[in-house]
Amino acid sequence: MRAHLVAAKISELSSNKVTSGTLELRTSERRYGKESIRTRILRLQDWDTAFAIWAWPNLVNLSEATALEPLHFSAWDSLHIGLHALEKDLYWSVESAELFNAVEPEALARLFENMETYLLENYTHTMARQASTVTRKFVREALAAYNPEGRISRIKTVYKTKLLRRKNPQKIISDGIFIDPSTGEPTPPVSALRHSTAKDLKEKVEDRLKLDLKHIETACLNEINSYENACKKLALLREIALPKNAAFIRDNYHHPTKIELSERDLIGLFSLYLQTDLKAAQNKIAPQGFIHPYARAITSYICQHLEIQLIGRFSDLLRYDTFLPANTAIACALVIQIRTKWNISSVIEMRKSSITRSRSFVQLQSIKTKVFNETPAVVIETTDELAMKAISLVERSLDQSIKRGYSQATEERFWLTARLDQKTGIPRRRANWGVHLRNFREKHNLQPFSLEDVRAQALTLVALGQDGAFAAMEAAGHRGMGSIAAYLDSPLHQRLNA
Repeated sequence: MRAHLVAAKISELSSNKVTSGTLELRTSERRYGKESIRTRILRLQDWDTAFAIWAWPNLVNLSEATALEPLHFSAWDSLHIGLHALEKDLYWSVESAELFNAVEPEALARLFENMETYLLENYTHTMARQASTVTRKFVREALAAYNPEGRISRIKTVYKTKLLRRKNPQKIISDGIFIDPSTGEPTPPVSALRHSTAKDLKEKVEDRLKLDLKHIETACLNEINSYENACKKLALLREIALPKNAAFIRDNYHHPTKIELSERDLIGLFSLYLQTDLKAAQNKIAPQGFIHPYARAITSYICQHLEIQLIGRFSDLLRYDTFLPANTAIACALVIQIRTKWNISSVIEMRKSSITRSRSFVQLQSIKTKVFNETPAVVIETTDELAMKAISLVERSLDQSIKRGYSQATEERFWLTARLDQKTGIPRRRANWGVHLRNFREKHNLQPFSLEDVRAQALTLVALGQDGAFAAMEAAGHRGMGSIAAYLDSPLHQRLNA
């Protein structure tokens, strides 16, 4: 009898494509600026038959939608977890298959409660919350087609999820204790500042937050200036004439005689390699390998001449004035993040076409990588010298990469590296930003902080201003106060508002 009911129901809904036994669902993932597409295969036989009677048509619609616009992989993983949690509920028995077009909101509320209980028992709170959110939406959409009276829409008022978002306050840079580089004395965390009045506390907090960001900006400026000075010296090496014994160096290019070279010979040999690497990029051929017997001597001498840290990969040294080295890249990214208040992922995803210049200002815009919406446009005045230096360096690096033949003329992405992809020959994008930040902090004796802390600090400063939390919400590009609360619901703000 059960099999007969199921077969009849599937036959009845054949127009809704329930009989299709296999579906392809495309998902996307973006990591370090690179998007990958994956095709998931769904089989009708893998699902409980009665459950699939109402769920499969909506999965078909979802499959067709992803053929045009891939679904984010995390959204599908959450939905997949939630649907299988629903499938285990006895409510979706074969006998109830005839009743799904008359389901009441109260019944759905019980179903959702059972689903969330199962999810909490088997997954983390975050995974359970995400799975519940997307699955409840899926169920409402699937059943709404068979409930034209709008009963299903009442479920939002009948059922309130117990999986609320846990918003731990976002840490800021000034929460820590560190040694002030100007005085050498330890500074207390911002939440422990001494004060006489509430006004005095607010002023001291604001001054402390600005000071800590100023230390970072000073380190960024020193790093950028050092890089620009090294690039000027490297430009002279690109133009230097080969030494008199250039013929000897050329003759021993591939199989050199291991002899002692003078400083002039080292510079001449390095200049020869600069020319060779550039010609290889322009002619789209594999660059010449490095001469092993002279490798250490040339690299050590040139790094000392440029007054930069010793570089491990010789290609990084040859292309030093084309692609930003790690410390310079993180310095530019930090300056842009402080000015824009964006997540670091949005800074990384910024494109050349998203920068608009005028005489008096530069406008920046990017995308939010989680939801693929545009970030708020940020206007930076040209009088902001540090920001102009950072933005110009990032733009110049891409322009040089295109001009010298390493990148295609249509390249829009920033943060490229000297390391070329072995298959395509295209420069790889920079990754491991957390490691680069740690190295940058250690080099400039900065207190420990993360890239997320930088944004939180910048937004906290906005919130302390005249327009308060609403200004911070607009700067962050959030639609409501719920999202910005994670940045502002901290012991510091609670103390300020007490």
